[in-house]
Amino acid sequence: MDKRQALATNVSQLFIIFTMQIFSEPNYLNPLLIILNLSLLIIAGLMLFIKLNFRYMNIFIVTEIIASIFLYSVYFHFFSLIIALLLALFVVFGYFTSLLSEISIMVYIISFVLYFVKYAHPFFGTDEIMIDYYSAYLFLHGLNPYDPINTANVYSVFYHGAAFYAEQVFGTPLTTGGVVTNLNYPSLSFLIQIPALLLGISPNYTILVFFFATIFLYYFYLGKKNEISIFPYFISSIFLNANYLFYAQGGVTDIIWLFFVSFSLFVSDIRLKGVMYGVAVSLKQVPLFLFPFYLIYLYKERKSISKFLIYTIVTFLVFNGYFIFLNPSYYFYDFFYPITANLIGIGFGPSIFSFNGMFFIYPEFFTVAVGIIGLLELILFIFYYEKFRNTWTSFPYFMLFMMYRVLWNYLIYWPLLNYIDKENESNVKSESRSSVDTRRIVGITLISIVLIVSFAFYFHYNYTYYYDSISIHVLKIFKYDNYVYAMLVNISYTPKNANLPDVIHPYFRVFLDQPMPYSNGFLWSSNITSLHANSWEIAKVYSKFGLIAFKSAPFQIQAYYGNILGVEMVE
Repeated sequence: MDKRQALATNVSQLFIIFTMQIFSEPNYLNPLLIILNLSLLIIAGLMLFIKLNFRYMNIFIVTEIIASIFLYSVYFHFFSLIIALLLALFVVFGYFTSLLSEISIMVYIISFVLYFVKYAHPFFGTDEIMIDYYSAYLFLHGLNPYDPINTANVYSVFYHGAAFYAEQVFGTPLTTGGVVTNLNYPSLSFLIQIPALLLGISPNYTILVFFFATIFLYYFYLGKKNEISIFPYFISSIFLNANYLFYAQGGVTDIIWLFFVSFSLFVSDIRLKGVMYGVAVSLKQVPLFLFPFYLIYLYKERKSISKFLIYTIVTFLVFNGYFIFLNPSYYFYDFFYPITANLIGIGFGPSIFSFNGMFFIYPEFFTVAVGIIGLLELILFIFYYEKFRNTWTSFPYFMLFMMYRVLWNYLIYWPLLNYIDKENESNVKSESRSSVDTRRIVGITLISIVLIVSFAFYFHYNYTYYYDSISIHVLKIFKYDNYVYAMLVNISYTPKNANLPDVIHPYFRVFLDQPMPYSNGFLWSSNITSLHANSWEIAKVYSKFGLIAFKSAPFQIQAYYGNILGVEMVE
């Protein structure tokens, strides 16, 4: 593999780290901060498709690892500065003895152990892993976890009297009320947690096992393919972005599908490729974004697409066939739920400008935009295959970037696949391409951008009635010790389109014009249950818990129901 590509991928991950730090506590109301965030993410994505040449790239990577070690000590307090210095010297020793890969792994494991024994860790951490764990329990007790009735009580089972609080802080809210409680993923997402359930341990340990298995997988296969010199670029990105570790021990499961997709790309046996990819899509739907590109890659590399498809489909059915047969409607309802449900708008993509009310765009636009980007990338991959032969696994990055909900775990794992050399086993001779191709690629991309922007204006101006039908005005703010805990609002509902409902059930949330501890914003309750068309009410909107009150600051109050949104800014 070309080290220049590895360096560009590593730098791409640096840009992602910067924006994750900037938006670690999101401010959805600061336009300059939002533009900076989006710019860094776009640059990070573009870096995945280029090569960087730097004379001292190996020293750059070693510096990253050493800087990460001191960051672990000074910022995260994993260990003392003395230990950090010793570990850094160990890395320097590895650099001068050509043992950098092996020593980097040892240093990372030592850092993890020191961190793990020092801090307490959540049993769940995310609603996703909690629902997976409960689904494994239901399955072992003979119940269908895809039946939404069976998983509806998941919060009360694990949080008992604090269920409502847990829903507010950890749940995924729906714009029509309540939070997600049904299983949203293929069956292996919970079947893989059966060992943890039987042992009575946190399901996060399963994720951690695959996190370290992924590191060793890359070490083993890069070494096997005589590309061990690439491994420090991979491990330094793991060092630098501590969120890879924090997500694994905090209930974010994406590293598991990444392990199996990576395995599929590393092996040369087409049958094993299909099996591993089938396992990946049996865990989560996200790897399906790779599917059309994977088929094109196999076709261009003259590998058997039919064998790949057979082994992928059979593997998927081995894990999911029983549940599909048990109740197809339940299964497919849950399978497509992440893209069909009325999930509240959050995240770090362009959709910020829509869900914060600055430039409301009907959410369906983002599905259209993902389709346009996917089609663009397919065209580029087919006609300019040599340009993207080794970077095609990064195509889903920009597709997911344009989704309505863009969470960090949707983006940060794709760059890791760039460290896998897809040309290593190729029997197809690579052809050099002229700069004319680059100009054509840029031209096609610009046309697609114009098309996306045009659709954005269409989905704004033709759907303004979703934004104009609710009006909210703050009448009085209640404070205690300079913390806002309630307010009186005048809310009115005047449907501007015949397709809007006659009755809505408004919900409320608050965005601060400063960093917030919750990516959902502050979800508040009210004493209003319904609002009829062409009517208004005086409602009390309040925090049920002190933790979701906020210190007095400029804020935005939102009233929403489904895709209907009304906002007011309060200085």
